[in-house]
Amino acid sequence: MKKLLTSLALALLAVFSVLPCAYAEEFVPLGNYTAGDNLNCYISNVDTGAQVVSLDLPMGCTLVDDFSGSTRRLLLGGAATTAGQYAFSIQVSGVENYTINCSIDLTPALPSIQTCQDVNCAPGSSVLLSVSASTTDGGSLSYQWYTGVGFTSIPIDGATAPVYSPDTSAAGTTYYTCSVTNTNNGLSVSAMSEPMVVTVATPKVVSISIDSMPSLTRYQVGDALNLSGMRLQVNYDNGSSEIVSQGYTGAPSVFNEAGTQTVTISYGGAVCYFYVTVENKEFTVDGIGVVTLPKKTQYKVGDNLETEGLSIRAYAGNSHFDISSGLDCSPTVLNTAGSQTITVTYAGKTCTFTVKVAEEKEVVQTVTVAARPTKVEYTVGDRLDSTGLTLRVVTNKGTKEITSGFTCTPKVLMTAGTQTVTVVYGQYTCTFDVTVRVAATPSPSPSPTPTPSASPAVSASPSVSPGAVSPSPSASHRDNGSNPVSAVIKVGLIVAVLALAGLAGCVYVLQKKGNVDFLSMFTGKNKQDRGRH
Repeated sequence: MKKLLTSLALALLAVFSVLPCAYAEEFVPLGNYTAGDNLNCYISNVDTGAQVVSLDLPMGCTLVDDFSGSTRRLLLGGAATTAGQYAFSIQVSGVENYTINCSIDLTPALPSIQTCQDVNCAPGSSVLLSVSASTTDGGSLSYQWYTGVGFTSIPIDGATAPVYSPDTSAAGTTYYTCSVTNTNNGLSVSAMSEPMVVTVATPKVVSISIDSMPSLTRYQVGDALNLSGMRLQVNYDNGSSEIVSQGYTGAPSVFNEAGTQTVTISYGGAVCYFYVTVENKEFTVDGIGVVTLPKKTQYKVGDNLETEGLSIRAYAGNSHFDISSGLDCSPTVLNTAGSQTITVTYAGKTCTFTVKVAEEKEVVQTVTVAARPTKVEYTVGDRLDSTGLTLRVVTNKGTKEITSGFTCTPKVLMTAGTQTVTVVYGQYTCTFDVTVRVAATPSPSPSPTPTPSASPAVSASPSVSPGAVSPSPSASHRDNGSNPVSAVIKVGLIVAVLALAGLAGCVYVLQKKGNVDFLSMFTGKNKQDRGRH
């Protein structure tokens, strides 16, 4: 029985093995692609007679049934413009029935960026950088500008538009880039533009021309050149140009010859020319007077005189004329405060006008030590000696050195070592250092060993009575020093020696005469006692 059942099972297995797999399924990952691209993705080979039905294809995509070769192939074609991850199924029926499960990832399309040209400009120029970006998937584009290139790039706050106006106030070269981000269905991808270079440099003048002639083109011999009203067109090496009405110079400054004279105008190293007519003077000026004062009549001490707007009237016989050029004014530098008289000279005649000149207050800016005092080493307790101390004072009027008008602290130096002395001048301070040492303690000197003095040799005169001895020191006993106490002691010793000598003489005489027995007086014995013995 067991053998029969085993044989039956094997037979059924063999039958089922040759039957078509009606429930077989395949899973095909198609990979990563960019939204908007035209797809031609291979899915699977199928039987030529099978029925194929696609389910849930990505929007914009189609199922391509390719019979071009010897084998029937299924492909995913078309273009899906919406980024994301998609899954879909394909039903195949025929001899075999099965399902093919597919997946595909569509990322946003990388933006395509076109940049503007590099820029060369002058300081302060208005510059506008721009990028043009596009995508194939119709996503939303956003922008961020950067300075620098690569790892050194720094995002610019607020620069989030397709255009950007950089700062051109300072000369130099700066690199700019723009990052463009494409966002599609919540997914984003970014691309960085090529660098755009902005070079800011002071342009060089290549040529000048007269845009407007000066107001005065006829002169008399001796007149000064007057360029009032003239304007120049200035052309630069970067292709730009501008109109200027100042900053140029003209030559000659005074016309000394009659006839047609050439005036040379210079600006930025370039020159141009125009012509004027110079005539001889045919009149004699009798006198002049000020008609119009200069525009500026208020000055500070040290300012230069400005004569713009000054005009005078010259009188010649019964006629007169006004002149605003060729005038000689003195002084040209105003060095005296108060009301100052300006003398105007023309054709040998003079007139005057006054201006106000204010004294500019001196303002101290810095104070430093220019030279330390002569004495910089002290003993504790010494008073500071500032002799020789010099300060360098910088003011709005210049630099000067002073040796007084300041105070120093401390005045008494009580701390040993290097001590800082503060110098006060007005509201400003500066310092210098001195060395302070402790006073040396004197070592006690040894007392001198007394030298014994020799007793003076005294000779007694027999004629001198003991009671009448009057000491009179000779010159040999005088103290050559200046100590009066020493002299007194010496005199006292001499007197004492003389007195003893006199006393000894008296005792000797009395003893010889037998009047007094001095030995009994000292021993307590009389002559009888001595005789007994």
